[in-house]
Amino acid sequence: MTSPGVWLYRGWKPACVVLAGGDLGCAAVLREEIEMGESFVACADSGADYLDELSLKARLWMGDGDSVRRMPPEAESHRYPVEKDETDLELVLAEIARRRLVPVALLGALGGRLDHELANLHLAGAFRRNHGPIALYGPACRVRFVLPG
Repeated sequence: MTSPGVWLYRGWKPACVVLAGGDLGCAAVLREEIEMGESFVACADSGADYLDELSLKARLWMGDGDSVRRMPPEAESHRYPVEKDETDLELVLAEIARRRLVPVALLGALGGRLDHELANLHLAGAFRRNHGPIALYGPACRVRFVLPG
């Protein structure tokens, strides 16, 4: 696991980049801030629509397929019914945790709809508490969870 002093700042190399379908912000800024080239890339449904913009190849895609424009052909894919108890992002984060791919850079989970943003913050906070470092990158902010100790 990467020490907190490294993953809090520019130029960190996450083990996994997760792309959600919310507002990405500026791809050029994200590419400058995060070294994503060798990271495992996972997409939650329409998060796959950002792959070309970020010059990334997906290794994993999960979701119900209700909003993605183009499925990543190179990715391991897991399709779920639209009517399910988990969000697409929740499914991806559970799989990333199972594979122990931390720390995580989560893109496209902030901005846009407030109900989605709050749910994503809750998911990320639970991920941090139970599995390890996760940083959320939004169009106008960055979020990291700091735990006692």
